[in-house]
Amino acid sequence: MKNHLLRHHPTTPGHSRLGLPGRRGPHPHQAPHQPPSLLSQLGELRAMGASNADLHDVIDQHVVTSAVFEGDPGCGSAEVPIDPLDRCRALVCEMEREVNEFHAIVKEKHVLAAGEFPSKLLEELLLQDVFVTQIHPFTPHGDVPPHFYHLARRGLRGLTNLQDLVPLQFDAVIFHGSKQGETVNVSMLVPVVLRMFQDAQFYLLDDKYPAHYMSVVIADPGFAPLPLQL
Repeated sequence: MKNHLLRHHPTTPGHSRLGLPGRRGPHPHQAPHQPPSLLSQLGELRAMGASNADLHDVIDQHVVTSAVFEGDPGCGSAEVPIDPLDRCRALVCEMEREVNEFHAIVKEKHVLAAGEFPSKLLEELLLQDVFVTQIHPFTPHGDVPPHFYHLARRGLRGLTNLQDLVPLQFDAVIFHGSKQGETVNVSMLVPVVLRMFQDAQFYLLDDKYPAHYMSVVIADPGFAPLPLQL
């Protein structure tokens, strides 16, 4: 029978979520900076004189998840061009539909984020009544990841020790990686976590280029794509 986790209330900064000795983060109550949306960035580029071709290229660089959406109207033609901002709005609508479908699947389920993962997406899951745990190393300075403090009030259970995962069970595991053909670049935590929770559904947040922490290459058996908003 699956272990039903309860939402955990934030502990005093400087202590781990399970009562183990912890280390103080540099800014325990500071919310992570959230980048502007793609649509707003395109508007800024247009105001700076970027051409429509330039803006379509920017969109192409951002649309990196599986098999560009059926809802993507593309660039149009010379006779009937499509405004890049209109294209971006259409993509946003399609992505929101896919995100809503994913949220419905994991609502009130127990989800583990393995390693580095965008805090904004974790917060969105928490706001959708998803029980989220994240396993994440200490910072290079030996501090608790700052977003643990910010998202604890939303219900995030932040862990820094793999042994704390042993008694737990999860319906899904989400992780950040960069798909390269039949392999995926991921952080070193991901293959460990995947072995620990082989019965869970795995969702890959795919990025076009590997981040510096994606130092391990694993085979892609067909990870489900994790939809995200632009």
